[in-house]
Amino acid sequence: MYPQHQGLNSSGYLPYQQRPPPPGSLPLIPMSGINHILHSGDYQFSLEVVQQPVRARMCGFGDKDRRQITPPLCARLRIFHKHTGQEYTDVSAIDTSFYTVIAELWSADGTRNHSFVNLNGESGYQQQQQHQQHLQQTDSNPYTRNLIGSLAATAFKLYDLSDTLGIWFILQDLSVRTEGEFRLKLSFVNLADTMGSSHIHTNHNYGNSSNNIHNFQNTSGYPHYQQPPPHSYQHYQGGSIDVNAAGIICSTFSQPFRSYSAKRFPGVIDSTDLSRCFASQGIKILIRRDKKHRQKQ
Repeated sequence: MYPQHQGLNSSGYLPYQQRPPPPGSLPLIPMSGINHILHSGDYQFSLEVVQQPVRARMCGFGDKDRRQITPPLCARLRIFHKHTGQEYTDVSAIDTSFYTVIAELWSADGTRNHSFVNLNGESGYQQQQQHQQHLQQTDSNPYTRNLIGSLAATAFKLYDLSDTLGIWFILQDLSVRTEGEFRLKLSFVNLADTMGSSHIHTNHNYGNSSNNIHNFQNTSGYPHYQQPPPHSYQHYQGGSIDVNAAGIICSTFSQPFRSYSAKRFPGVIDSTDLSRCFASQGIKILIRRDKKHRQKQ
């Protein structure tokens, strides 16, 4: 069992006032002077994938049988002072309502973006029977999203298994249409940079279309159940982010995972301790019963 931190009630849950906002609600804006807004010009940000995706069952080109990647990817954001290199550890004092990550699907070697698939078969993926019907409806646009679900995630302040408070992104609603071996690429955006004069420092060249967050979001849209903070609506017009106002600060890849056909799929991964830990703090993660518990029944 993971350790219990101070503030948990008798049921093992955080008091209502301390819980992260549910995915269907708008995050609260902290009062000025209580939480600090960190601009990218003064700090360096780093994403670390702590819980890696392992496998998924391909969902094809229909919308009725969508299976999520398991276990859900969990990434931690670390912040460092740019001049001293010292890590910013007072997470409770940081305003994270501006923090967002965008998920993309890449090849296992990290060289090709597979977030979209060509319905004409030019991508080399094997298509299901549902493909033909879908193709007739989309002749004018032969591409469709290969990675579907909630492609963007907002930040939560959560306690991990060591009872340490951190800034986390949980991507529990991602599915893959096709079979193959892939990686997930996460790109971090700090919308606080649009509020000040701090220069946005990036470590890579994101000028091409595969890495341009504006192009990516125009086609994918913002997830249906996670709404952006009220103070950032101007940057989500039409489900897109103005790349001139908010740029990609840093990115990272997950370890490779495999998407199986229905016949070859070995089954979903049992819920991990980290997933259970976050679920107990209000994050909507589907928790499966342990094998031992199921066998007893």
